[in-house]
Amino acid sequence: MSKKRKYNEDYVAFGFTFITGSDGSERPQCFLCGKVLANASLKPAKLKEHLISVHPKNARDSVDSFRSRKALFEKAGTLPKYGFVTTQKPCLEASYKVAYNIAKQKKEHMIGETLIIPCALRLVELRKEVSLFLRDKQSPLSEKFDSEEFTYALAYLADIFSHMNDVNLSMQGPAVTIMDVTERLQAFQAKLPLWKRRLETGNFANFSMLEETLSQDRTSNGKAISPSLLANMSETLDRFQQSFKSYCPDDLNYETWIRNPFLADLSTVPDDDLAKDDLIELRTRQMLRSEFNSKNLEEFWCSLAQVYPCLVKRAMAALVPFATTYLCEAGFSALLTIKTKQRNRLDAKDDMRVALSKTTPQFRALVEDKQQQPSH
Repeated sequence: MSKKRKYNEDYVAFGFTFITGSDGSERPQCFLCGKVLANASLKPAKLKEHLISVHPKNARDSVDSFRSRKALFEKAGTLPKYGFVTTQKPCLEASYKVAYNIAKQKKEHMIGETLIIPCALRLVELRKEVSLFLRDKQSPLSEKFDSEEFTYALAYLADIFSHMNDVNLSMQGPAVTIMDVTERLQAFQAKLPLWKRRLETGNFANFSMLEETLSQDRTSNGKAISPSLLANMSETLDRFQQSFKSYCPDDLNYETWIRNPFLADLSTVPDDDLAKDDLIELRTRQMLRSEFNSKNLEEFWCSLAQVYPCLVKRAMAALVPFATTYLCEAGFSALLTIKTKQRNRLDAKDDMRVALSKTTPQFRALVEDKQQQPSH
C-alpha cells in the first residue's frame, strides 16, 4: 500500500490548498482554478509544474497574494472545495447590474451614467476581488486597490455620490417647484460646513461607506486615515460649497406668502404693495383655509384665479416654471414606450397627451353629441 502524502502549508506558494477524499487522503486543490489533483501530486515539483503550465501569469506572485486568494477561495463556500467553481468575474457582474437597473427603470441606455451610484458602492464592497482580477490581467491599477489610501478615497467618493443621488431624487417629480428645489439645494449647501467639521474631528457619521471601511481596517490592522487624505477630503467639501453657489444664487428669493398665505408674516410685504390688501382679505376666509389644507399648492392658487387675479399671477410666476428636466424626460420616456419599432408610423401626439395628462376626461360630455353604434 502506497504511502499517503500530507498537505504542507508551504504549498500555498504554489496556489494550492487541499480537500479530504472519501478514503481519508488529502488531495491538492488549486484555488486559482479549482482543479483537484491526485494525492500522489501532493509534492512541490508537481504543484509548481501545474502553476507554471496552467497559471503562468501568477507564477511570480508573492506568498501574501496567494494567501489572500486562498482566504477568498475558502470563504466562497462548500461547492468550490468539491471542484464546482464559479468563475469570478466581478467587473462583468457589475456591468450586468448596470444593464439590469437600466431595464428596470425603462430608460434609454444613456441613463446608465445616472445609475452608477450602486455600482460605485459595489466597487467598494468588491475591492479585494477587483484587485485580484486586475492582478490576473497584469493591470497596473491593481496596485491602487492594494493601497489603503486609495480604498478610503474610493469609499469617500461613493458616499459623496450617494448624497448627490439623494439630493437629485428629492428634486424629481411632477409637483416639484423651483421653490422646492431652491430650498433643498440650500439645505444641502448648509450641511456641507457641518460635515467638514465632523470629518476633521474624525467623525464619519455622514459617510457610512468610509466609516465601515475604516472600521474593518482598524479591526484587522489598527490603522486610521492619514492627515493628508483627510485634508483632501475636506478640500473636496469646500469645492462643493463653492460649486453649489452657481446652482443656488443668493438673490433667488420668492415671496413667502406663496407657500402659505395664512401663516406668512405680512409685515414683510410693503404697505404700498396692493397685494397686501388681497392677502389680508384672503386670511379671513375660513372656507379658503380649508381648501388650502385639502389641495396642493398649484391647485389652490389656480382655484383663486377669478377672485384674486393679482395674487395668482405672482404665485404662478414661482410655481409654473420647470424646476428640473423631469417632465421632459417623462415625455421622452412615454414616447419611447408608445412609439416602438413596430409602430414607427404612429402619430403619437394624442396618445402622449392622454398618457402624460393628469386630467381625467369628461366622458359624458364626450359622448353627449355622439351616436351609439347599434349592434348588428
